[in-house]
Formats: sequence, C-alpha cells, structure tokens
Amino acid sequence: WVVVGTTFLTMLVTAGAVGAPGVLMLPLQKEFGWQTAEISSALGVRFMLFGLMAPFAAVLINRYGMRRVALSALTLIVSGLALSLAMTKVWQLVLLWGVVIGLGTGMTALVLGVTVATRWFATRRGLVTGLLTASSATGQLVFLPLLAHVSEQFGWRMALVLVCAVLGGLGFVLIGALDLEKELLILAGFFAGFGLLQIAVGMMQRRRITNAATEILNDIFRMPETMRGLAVVQFFSWFALFAMWIYTTAAVTRVHYGATDTTSAAYATGADWVGVLFGVYNGVAALAAFTLPVIAKRIGRKATHALMLMLGAAGLFGVFAIREPGLLWLPMIGVGFAWASIVSMPYAILSAAVPDRKMGVYM
Repeated sequence: WVVVGTTFLTMLVTAGAVGAPGVLMLPLQKEFGWQTAEISSALGVRFMLFGLMAPFAAVLINRYGMRRVALSALTLIVSGLALSLAMTKVWQLVLLWGVVIGLGTGMTALVLGVTVATRWFATRRGLVTGLLTASSATGQLVFLPLLAHVSEQFGWRMALVLVCAVLGGLGFVLIGALDLEKELLILAGFFAGFGLLQIAVGMMQRRRITNAATEILNDIFRMPETMRGLAVVQFFSWFALFAMWIYTTAAVTRVHYGATDTTSAAYATGADWVGVLFGVYNGVAALAAFTLPVIAKRIGRKATHALMLMLGAAGLFGVFAIREPGLLWLPMIGVGFAWASIVSMPYAILSAAVPDRKMGVYM
C-alpha cells in the first residue's frame, strides 16, 4: 500500500503537469504574441508522445524497475518546466512542453498504475486500478484551478514554479518511500527549494519589496539570449570535464593496467600515468591560451570556442579508442585546447552581450 500511495501521488501530480500548459495558453499569448495554433502545436506533440510512450514505458519498467522509471519521469517533467521559465521562442516551447514533458508524462501514464496493480495485488486489483486511474482526473481537478489562480495573480512563471516545487517535494517522498539512492535527495531538494524560493520572491515582488534575492532571480530569467545559449554549452562542457576528472584514473588503471585493487602496484603505476596525462593537458592549455585570441580574431569568438570544444570531444573519444597507454598523451592535446577555451572564451563572448552593471552577476 505504500507503493500504491506513492504511485497515486506521482500520477496525481504529473496529471496536473499535463494540464498546466493549457491553463497558461492565454498568458503566453499576451507576453510573447504567439498564435493559438503555435501553442497548440506544442500541446499536440505532448499528447502524441503521452500516448506513444505507453508501450515503451512498460518495457522500461520491466527492464529497469518502477522506481527508476518514475524518478526519471519526474526529472524530465521538472527539467522541462524549469527550463521553460526562460523560453522566448516557439521552438523552445515545442521542445520543452511538447517533447520533454510529453516523454516524462508518458512514462507515468496508466501503464504505471496497471503495473503496480498487477504486480502487487491479486484480490484487490480492481480497487487499486480504479484508485490509480482516478488519480489522473483528481490531479487535474486539484491543480488546474489552483494554477489558473496563481497565474492570474502572480504570472504564468509562478504557476510553473509551483508545479516544480510540488514535483520536487514528491521526489523526496519517492526517494524515502521507495528506498532510492539518497544522493538523489540533493536533486529533489534543489527543485523543491528553487520552487519555494520563486514563490517567496513572487510574493515579495507583489508587495514591491526589492532585495538581493528578487534582483538575482529576475536577472536569471531576463538573461540575454547569448547567455542562455552559452549556459547550455557550459553545462555539457563541465559535465564532460567532471566525468573525466572523476573516472579517468579508474578507467585507465582498469582497462590499460588491469588493476582494480587500489593498493596494487599496477594501480599505482596507472594512477601516476594519469597524473602525467593531466599535466599534459594543463600544459597544453597554458600554451593554447596565447593562441586563442589570434584564432578568434580571424574566425570569431563563437567559432573559436566551437572548434576548441570539437578538439576536446575528439580528445575524449581518443582516450576511449586508444588501447596503448603510452599514446594516451595524444588525445590530451585536444582536451588541453578545449580546457583553455572553456575557462576563457565564454566570458569573452559574454562581455559584449551583458550590460556593464550586470557583468558581475552573469560572470
């Protein structure tokens, strides 16, 4: 019954997320001037994926388990809603509200309820199925009037923030009740905390209270278009770097030196070689820092940064492809060029796009 309760809450909240865009159609038209057909196209994509995901959701649940699929679905939904707070183009609406939220809500459609009912219940299967089916209608009945009121009083962004906060709180419930990895509490806490902070800032703005919190959050949602694009690039760039820093030693010692015991001599030799490799890319980065301005002057800052990131990607692939440990220094050259660009070029690009008084905040 604990599983039924958490599944009921999951389906109830995600049903509210499914209906939320329909409530916010008029505010979007007023702010961005989008036509009803343009907004409806995003909703159409979402409902199409909501239905098409059902058989795939069943396969994913059977293969990876209900807990991982449910949490992955919540992560997709919250990510789509949170990123849409900064959207300004119709294609962003289609991508976030159509594709991302469509995939997330499709993973928690009726398949989830049926799976719970058939897997854990025999004599009361009909009752459980009915309860979980009713959660979808109940979710829209509960959330849609509330979202409409919040949107009218505080704006459509605040309505989305409310949904993010509720989904983040639901993440806490899922992690605790279903015994998921406790590290995921950080992710759920971030979404819930960000949502609650937005609600608090909205209330302060309504009372015309201005402070550091209201200013910083306003700057986040009003960041220049260049900043939005770079934010995505930087996210994946640093993701790759952290993956390299965390896993290179374990990968090289295991694959190239056949060592899994951290106390063995082979592991120590492999770890020492990784230290040398990291020294190589840092040395290359120091030299590349002098060449980047020259390249940028010829082909532009954006093209230079893109070129350096491609060299870095090639370098990381080279670490995977090369099987001779003595040659691993070669791909580190590409990583070094990328590292030099990541820590300098984005800030040079932003310097011409950010107002002087906001330079410190955005940097």
